[in-house]
Amino acid sequence: MTLLSVLQRTAGVAFRGRVVVYVAGASGLLVFVAALAVLDSERSAPQAFSPVTDAGRLIAGGLMLGGIALLGVVTATLASWIVERVSQQEEDAQAATRPAPRSECSARRVHYLSPDGTPLFVGRVAADARMFK
Repeated sequence: MTLLSVLQRTAGVAFRGRVVVYVAGASGLLVFVAALAVLDSERSAPQAFSPVTDAGRLIAGGLMLGGIALLGVVTATLASWIVERVSQQEEDAQAATRPAPRSECSARRVHYLSPDGTPLFVGRVAADARMFK
């Protein structure tokens, strides 16, 4: 069970790292291509700070949608990281309060016999009694 949780944590970190790289690359490429497209469509139009042609406005709208998608991916990645941290802390807290396996904490019945086979002691001894020998 713990191996599975470690692998899930490692996979989650690796996946988020890949998402960050892909989002950064896609955002840079989107801005570059949109800038070239707006330059091409607005070259013949009078100078302005905002697009005045229909093609330029369509490209600007697409760039805005790309920005909204970028914010969504960043927010989702941050939320995924927070959820992983909270679940890891809850798992650690549960592990601290979880009882030890039965073989470690329970008493067991022991029989001590004399050389002739008669019982000397029959009773319960804690599992850690071996350290008092």
